[in-house]
Amino acid sequence: MDLGLIALRLAHVVAGASWVGGAFLMILVVSRTAKLSGAQGEEFFGRLMTVGRGAKYFELIALTTVVAGSLLYYRASGGLQVAWITSPTGIGFTIGAVAAVVSLVWGGTMVGPTTARLETIGAEIAA
Repeated sequence: MDLGLIALRLAHVVAGASWVGGAFLMILVVSRTAKLSGAQGEEFFGRLMTVGRGAKYFELIALTTVVAGSLLYYRASGGLQVAWITSPTGIGFTIGAVAAVVSLVWGGTMVGPTTARLETIGAEIAA
């Protein structure tokens, strides 16, 4: 039994479930409730993402998911063999990989800078 493979799969599945589940929870529950709460909700959401390290949590689990998934993809494809990549299984994995990378890039370019601005605004308000 290959313990490295088991560890990669475990990291990929747990981090991926946390990433997707956390995103749905934030979008469908937390952000909507924060909007309904007005200024207090905005303050809560800002603190959740900055002081509460919500953004760092998503950053860590997203990177864990993509790195572990990339290593699993490389291993399953036999070193990126085109025959495997163009097989039905390979196409399915490739679609998932592209979706994860696009989500990671979107989070890094949109969510990350927004959180940095929230931290700056919070520091200015505190001062």
